[in-house]
Amino acid sequence: YALGDCTEVSVDGDNPVGVISSTQPYARFYGNDVIAGGSFNCSVSSSVANVTGIGQYTGAQNHSSYVGMASELAIFATGQINSVLPGSQITTRSGIAELAFANTSNVNAGTRQFGGSFGAVPCVADFPDDSNVTAQTGNQTIGTTTLNNSQRVAYSVTGDVFINGNITYASTSWANKDEIPLFRLYVDGNIYISGSVSQLNGLYVATGTIYTCAPGLGSTYNLDNDGDEISVVNNCNNKLTVTGAFVANNVELLRINGNVTGNGGPVAAGELYDSANIAETFRFSPEMYLAMLSISNSADSRFDILRALPPSF
Repeated sequence: YALGDCTEVSVDGDNPVGVISSTQPYARFYGNDVIAGGSFNCSVSSSVANVTGIGQYTGAQNHSSYVGMASELAIFATGQINSVLPGSQITTRSGIAELAFANTSNVNAGTRQFGGSFGAVPCVADFPDDSNVTAQTGNQTIGTTTLNNSQRVAYSVTGDVFINGNITYASTSWANKDEIPLFRLYVDGNIYISGSVSQLNGLYVATGTIYTCAPGLGSTYNLDNDGDEISVVNNCNNKLTVTGAFVANNVELLRINGNVTGNGGPVAAGELYDSANIAETFRFSPEMYLAMLSISNSADSRFDILRALPPSF
């Protein structure tokens, strides 16, 4: 989901800086891997990048008692994987670091270090590979957007983008792949998301940083500033659900909805994507692959079959 660092609200130990100490928000990832350390330019070697979050055990140091930031499938990091559990939905795994792809033995269940120093991760394009896009120059604002069946929208922006409304699909039922809508946003700059946004469908790519809660275009919260701390508490307490994927040099997860300890006690291990206790949910569903099939009719870009294989599960 991220090429560079993927981090929760700035962390000092286990406590988010700038948020009341009793609040420990976390994100969870479903349906695909989390990748940190890649590059937009395939001629540039992978950088050192971390996947860092907030998590804890409610009992023994294993999957069945872990709550907090986690990925359903694998985590790749050229830096360290800290307090972000891979393979979260199967709670009977024999090893705490299963699906943490790493070139290091630095695994410590007690301190929730799940490995890291993976040699290299894939590079990706920071621009669409087809002509069905609208190119825009200069900073842009995108408001509430609803795509109907068969509607495909793609923007390539040179500048920053502020998203201040939900981007959704009108239907979740389609007769064939050509009916699946698809929203894509490619930004040569930063993406700022208003705290009022609760749902984003599609693919979001930024050569800079994606901020999941921001006051406006080109503006971020400074968690070292008392006034901004209060603003985060007041404006970033809305859960964000991304049905699709983020790809960026850095992803700042700034929502503070929920708490790793739950409201009335610890949440269950293997928490589902629709839990109201999660700050940010990333859900990669098959519709993304299927919709991409209809973008190009060239033989070299057509899928013959899609199949999930070990070690994903």
